[in-house]
Amino acid sequence: MCKVSVLVPVYNVEKYLAQCLRSIAHQTLQDIEIIVINDGSIDQSRDIIRTFEDDPRVRVIDKENSGYGHSMNCGLEAARGEYIGIVESDDYIEPEMFSALYHEAVEKKAEVVKANFYQQENGRDMLCNNLQSLPFHEVFSAVGHRDIFSRAPAIWSAIYRRDFLEKNDIRFLETPGASYQDTSFNLKVMMMADRIVCLEKAYLHYRVDNPASSVYDKKKVYYICEEYEEAERYLEKRPEKASVFLTALIKQKYCGGYRWNFQRIDDSLKKEFLQYISREAVEDERAGFIDPAIWTQRDLHMFHLLLSDQEQILFKDKKQRQLLELCRDGLRARYRSKQVYIYGAGLVGREILHSLRRQEIKPVAFLVSRAEGNPSSVEGVPVCVIRERRIDRETSVILVAVKESSQLAIVESLEKLGFTNYLLMSKNVRQSLLLPGATIEISENGNR
Repeated sequence: MCKVSVLVPVYNVEKYLAQCLRSIAHQTLQDIEIIVINDGSIDQSRDIIRTFEDDPRVRVIDKENSGYGHSMNCGLEAARGEYIGIVESDDYIEPEMFSALYHEAVEKKAEVVKANFYQQENGRDMLCNNLQSLPFHEVFSAVGHRDIFSRAPAIWSAIYRRDFLEKNDIRFLETPGASYQDTSFNLKVMMMADRIVCLEKAYLHYRVDNPASSVYDKKKVYYICEEYEEAERYLEKRPEKASVFLTALIKQKYCGGYRWNFQRIDDSLKKEFLQYISREAVEDERAGFIDPAIWTQRDLHMFHLLLSDQEQILFKDKKQRQLLELCRDGLRARYRSKQVYIYGAGLVGREILHSLRRQEIKPVAFLVSRAEGNPSSVEGVPVCVIRERRIDRETSVILVAVKESSQLAIVESLEKLGFTNYLLMSKNVRQSLLLPGATIEISENGNR
């Protein structure tokens, strides 16, 4: 039995496949097996795989195209390693990745060891601190850290003890042609694992062609719903786990997966998607699955709009996207003369300031609700009480840079003061604008 079985699902990735396989073959941890699952590729991928078959650690599974979920399950069945690793065939990894993860797993007797990762777009690496605020190098479970469900699945930045997956019947949903099949797999892992360890360092380079691209295919809109249905079915068979995790899973469904999906699908599909998940929301509320104690005020407000006023959600979404475009324009050269204010002088506000400066944009001031407890300036930019500052509401843009649990109250106060051109600097928006927040670091030249 080798130490790690590395699963590499392949389908028409000739452009990146050689780099991916080289990065795995050159791992400092040599006691691994590399299981390449060729899902009926019709480009040159199979020829590229053939150049690696002289390595005795490489095993190839050739099969007809049946989708990602089936490919991954074929790999899991073939694996013989103590731990399972996953590397997508258009990504690549640092040489020490599996050595670091495996030794941490053995030392801590972990069922799962998870690391951060780099998000790569247009040749630039962004350190994505997906595990921020979770304990590092300590054993924990989701019982005491349920916010782990809100993190990106990133199943390829981890290793999993093989007997743990087998014992708990953790497999992928095999919906042909479906997307997001890492969702239910990750949820099952996190709900069942008693010994999770996180590493702060990043080892995998995750390629993103266009993270803000919309979904136009109507069939793909509902794949995320199937993934959460699978996770809920899994819990139904395990009542002892359902009593602990069901309400957290339901919260993540609406505040995480469904919200993310709604934001990225094409406008023509949004109303129908809202109607679909609204019916589901009614059933979840009737069943008592909504626990207000673990929801923020803003998230509860949006959930109740989902139940009663979907048109308001559509209106807010349209308005927010218009403001996003306004803000994007404001970051382009022809709008550099706009008056940009940052609401909030804390950590997020400072990160926004640094990002604006990299684009040679000078914010007018930081805005706060009151002077008490705030500095008079931050890095040379004045801090002003919003009620005491004369601001042109037509030509100004306010970037709301406070923690998301406080954003709703700030928005309400802004609207009472007559401001309409504001943008909530959520994590997703900051990534969309390439404005790094506390969880993102962007290097200037693409190097770490």
